[in-house]
Formats: sequence, structure tokens, C-alpha cells
Amino acid sequence: LKNNELFITKGKSKAINEGIIIDADNFKYNKIKNIINAYGNVKIDNQDENYLIYTDEATYQKNKELFITKGKSKAINEGIIIDADNFEYNKSKNVINANGNVAIDNKDENYLIYADDATYLKNEQLFLTKGQSKAINEDIVIHGDNFEYNRIDNTINAEGNVKIEDTLNDYLIIANEATYFKNSEKLITQGETKADIQSKYFITSKDVTYLHNEKIISSKHKTKLQDNKSQVYFADRFNYSINEEIIEGENFLVITNYNLPKSDKFFLDSATVDLRQNKFVAKNTKIEVHKDVF
Repeated sequence: LKNNELFITKGKSKAINEGIIIDADNFKYNKIKNIINAYGNVKIDNQDENYLIYTDEATYQKNKELFITKGKSKAINEGIIIDADNFEYNKSKNVINANGNVAIDNKDENYLIYADDATYLKNEQLFLTKGQSKAINEDIVIHGDNFEYNRIDNTINAEGNVKIEDTLNDYLIIANEATYFKNSEKLITQGETKADIQSKYFITSKDVTYLHNEKIISSKHKTKLQDNKSQVYFADRFNYSINEEIIEGENFLVITNYNLPKSDKFFLDSATVDLRQNKFVAKNTKIEVHKDVF
């Protein structure tokens, strides 16, 4: 259409421009606005950045170097696969905004990440997710409102309603913010933290460190550990071995039959407590027993 400077193609169509190759069933090209609309089986190949994008429909705004996709969209780049309802890909900034039912598959690091929306800053190797975010890496599952996933450091920082599950060993850690260091298999929470260890031990603390390989959970802050037999341990700091069921700490207060009649109290300056055997080794022990003992 000469007056409108509009080109319309039908059938297998291809457009090539400065390292970008677009394939589709049909094109509509507005020469004045320098915009291509591609319809049906769209494939965008950014050869300079090694990006492949597949979608049902796409618009390429050449002057803004902006691609907008509609319908089931997939982006593939160097071992990363991103699926979403829609994309907005800024070629100049090398940034993809993915919206709706986002799934990110990092095959190199065996990561799966799900979210409502996500932004991939390719140059910084950084993913930012928003809304109902979930990351799966082997037996570790992380839930949160938002993630920041750094591919270079191989870390995930999760914020808002954070839950970390060890699905193999049946552990659950809950916090408002946490960082998972994949290379060292270490998790560090920020702020108040709760942990459920196999529905057997329940921990309330702050700024907790969990060493996944060693199965050790620790904190330098005041901590409460309660077992499922109404026995409670308070400590100024603690180091708990999950496999051995041994807790080490300072300034212990041990209460038997917590919030029940016939409760005893043990005050321990520094102690190692074997929860499995119900034994402890401690310095400067003081005991308060219930009246019915004598």
C-alpha cells in the first residue's frame, strides 16, 4: 500500500535487519513508523546476543529496538529458557520483561524458577521476579514474594513470606528474607526465623544460618527450641546438628513439661545437649524441681 507505506505479506515470511532475523506466517510492515507486526509461528533470532524468541505474535519497533510478544512466548539464551504469556524485549538494554505464568529453566545450574512476572538483565546476569515466586534446585524449594537471582554468584535472595523446604529431609524454614548460596549450599535468613525439623523440633530465632550439606542450623541470637514432648530449650546462641540431634549453646534455660504441671527448670551456663538421649554436659548447673519431687 504505497500511500500508507504499508507492506503486508502472506505465507512463510522472513525479515532481516542488522543481526535480527524474524520468521512468521504473515507480516505487516509500516515503513513510516518502522514497525513490523509478525503473526503466526513467530521466531526472532538475535544473532548478536545469541537469543531465540518464539511466540504466537510479535511487534518489532525498530526505532526503539523493542520487541513485544503476545501469546505463548519462549526465549532461549545460553542454557536459559524463559516461558511466559508475554515478553517485552529491549534489544538496546539487553533486557527481557516476562509477564504472566513465568517459568525460568537454568539447565546449567539445575534451577527452575516460577513467578508471576520476571525481568532478566542479561548484561548483569540478574533475574528479578515479582509475585508468587518459587525456586526449585534438587531437594531445596524456596518460596517468596520476590526473588533476586544472581547467575554470576549463583545466589537467590528471597523477600516476603519466605519459606525454604528441604523436601528430602523434611525441614522447613520460614522468614521474611533469606539468601541461598548455592555453591556453598548455605542459607542465611534475615530477621525473625522459624524452623520445623521433621515435625519433631520447632525453632524460633533470628538471623539463622543453615548449612545444607552438614545439616547444621545455628544463630548468634536468643533462640527457643521446643520438642514434641513439651520440653523447651532457651539459649543466647545455639548450634544444632540435625543428624545427631545435638544442640550446643550458652546460657541455657531448659524447661520440662513446658506450660504444664510438674515442670522442672535447668539453668546451664554453657552446654551440649543430646536431645535424642535426653542428656547434657554443662558448666555451672542450677536446677529447680517441682514441689512434688520431695
